[in-house]
Amino acid sequence: MRIGGLGSTWLQALPLKMRQIAPQAGLHQLVRSTEAPDFSKLLGEALQQVNKMQVDADRQAQLLATGQCEDINSAVLAIEKAHLALQLTITVTNRAVEAYKEISHIQI
Repeated sequence: MRIGGLGSTWLQALPLKMRQIAPQAGLHQLVRSTEAPDFSKLLGEALQQVNKMQVDADRQAQLLATGQCEDINSAVLAIEKAHLALQLTITVTNRAVEAYKEISHIQI
């Protein structure tokens, strides 16, 4: 069977190739094993990263406001990254709540 010009053997070999390439891309922790990762652990780590971005953005904004910031571009970039991460977190949270509500209304 061919999907979009790709043979099934190529698709079967894709996970192995991803494991080989991952250390070079800095993603070795994501594909280090074939077992499913703990969802709560991944969620906690993601929220910690968002919090870290928020703290860094606050620090950069404070430096910018006091005139101590040497690189305005990096400060604006840090603030925008934190804003986007927060917006993504809010969107994912809202979707998860909507999915929970929808599932809770399903009658068995």
